[in-house]
Amino acid sequence: PKSSVAVDAARAKVGADPGTIDHWAELGYALIDAEGWIDAWNVSEEIEKRVPGHPDGLVVGAMVRIAMGQADRAAELLDKALVASPNHLMGLTYRGMLAAQTGDLEGATRHWEKARDLSPDPQDKVAFDELLARAQDGTIPSAAGPAGHPGGAGHPPAEGSSTPAPASPGTS
Repeated sequence: PKSSVAVDAARAKVGADPGTIDHWAELGYALIDAEGWIDAWNVSEEIEKRVPGHPDGLVVGAMVRIAMGQADRAAELLDKALVASPNHLMGLTYRGMLAAQTGDLEGATRHWEKARDLSPDPQDKVAFDELLARAQDGTIPSAAGPAGHPGGAGHPPAEGSSTPAPASPGTS
């Protein structure tokens, strides 16, 4: 991965308390932001091993699949994450992006509107409004990547988690 204070901090948290899934999730999202795809994949596998079906593990794994060009498998993982945690902001964000990429602007709009409404970050709301406007006028990009995504001020853990969202180094 690219050099990242967020990755270093998350690795330290995992090292100090490896039993806390929220620390693993924070590390996975930080690795995604740092484009550490192999390490992020390994983190998603570790989360799955520790807590099968955990939404953050599924979303991190899906984000890696998106980077690999495996949209169908990413969609399956995101759908599974959203069944487990219907209000998972990153799951909604990326499910919307995949829907937009396949021309399902209605699905993209539905996911992004829900994510916008759930996000506590005013900057995220602006970013979602921009995505929604682009969906309306048909100017959605054909490829999505982690950089500049809504949720950039932090990646929320799954519903009910007590850990605050980690900062995204490239977008905060």
